[in-house]
Amino acid sequence: MSDTVDTVKAEQNQRLMQLLGAELESNPDADLSTIFGRFQLENRPPKSKKPPPKNMDYCETLIAYANDAEVVYPLSDSVESLLRFHNRPIEPSTGNSKSVSKPSSSDHQIRGPLPPPPPGPPPPRKEMSGQTLVRSLKHMISTCERCWDDMRGVVLKCNGSIAAKILSGTHDYTEYTALQYLALHMPDVPAPKPLGLVTFSGCRIMFMTYFPSMTLEQAWPNLNHENKLSIQQQLETIFSRLRSMKKPAGLPLGGVNGEGVKDWHMDRREGLRKDSIKTVEEFEDMLFTVDEWPPTKAWTRLLRSFLPAPKTTVCVFTHGDFRAANVMVDQDDNERFFVTGIIDWETSGFYPDYFESMQVLWIFDAGVENDWWEYLPTCIAPSSNLERFLVGRIWDSCIGFGAAPVPKPQTRAC
Repeated sequence: MSDTVDTVKAEQNQRLMQLLGAELESNPDADLSTIFGRFQLENRPPKSKKPPPKNMDYCETLIAYANDAEVVYPLSDSVESLLRFHNRPIEPSTGNSKSVSKPSSSDHQIRGPLPPPPPGPPPPRKEMSGQTLVRSLKHMISTCERCWDDMRGVVLKCNGSIAAKILSGTHDYTEYTALQYLALHMPDVPAPKPLGLVTFSGCRIMFMTYFPSMTLEQAWPNLNHENKLSIQQQLETIFSRLRSMKKPAGLPLGGVNGEGVKDWHMDRREGLRKDSIKTVEEFEDMLFTVDEWPPTKAWTRLLRSFLPAPKTTVCVFTHGDFRAANVMVDQDDNERFFVTGIIDWETSGFYPDYFESMQVLWIFDAGVENDWWEYLPTCIAPSSNLERFLVGRIWDSCIGFGAAPVPKPQTRAC
């Protein structure tokens, strides 16, 4: 091997001397450094080709780069137990990165009889933290089944009773505090029970109870008229109960813990604090004000002139993103469907009583072909606030967010 290297170097040196001699012969005043530079470029060894970087999905990115974690809301005993089970190194992945390996059901069970507890009070539980928590979360993310994922985050089925919702950002706890509020003030409403929240580098992980059933959106094509009426009546009861909760005095509109308004219209307002809206009038002004490329003042006044005066200035508890994909259902032995849960409370809080009916069909447009709208709970159906629903659709269309006609009808999310 060394003989070959020496031969190559000798050939290069001989060629360099020939170049230098020829240059000096033609021009005794030549700058020889340029000859050296050109020679080095021409004889530079080829760079090894590196494989293109792998496109990592949301979970793979977290596993690769997350390095800190902190408990924000205390973890339940069941979540602590889950994370201690996952306190192990990640095994090298094989095959498709998006496929998930599920631990055996026996992995999380203690075999044989349990020893008797030691006498006296149990020792205080030491909450997981630091790199132990980081390692457990990474293993959990790498092995648990994904129920939903997109560019914003992912929902994991951790086991038969616990789900973990992971979203980008570490400061928005609106959904978690809403679940706490419901568990305290309306425990019979079928919402997930909060089981703890941690921040994990640039995201937050909310642990909550898991609903082992299907979404109403999945079930809807197989429901007959009687099933749909039954679901409608069940949802009517649930949302009537939710709407019976009124905003406490002194709290701004929006999240139950004072987080403020979460609505896409806020994105069109520069410098407006989410927690600055304290009355129904201020909320309506926010809906019909755009800082960038606004419609004319005359057009805005025309649309608002069609709005009836608010029936009340009371704000009620509102889900904010009610649709069939956020309703969980199951089927009994008599093939009757029943509601098992309402999920996705990210935009919930206290809003004007008409607001749910304005939002309830926000993704229903000229390209959607199904009859979901006919079976909405009457207390939040658009017909309960018809003028506001129609004016809202026209306004949203004017400012670039609305139902645009689609050439070919298609079946899609309710």
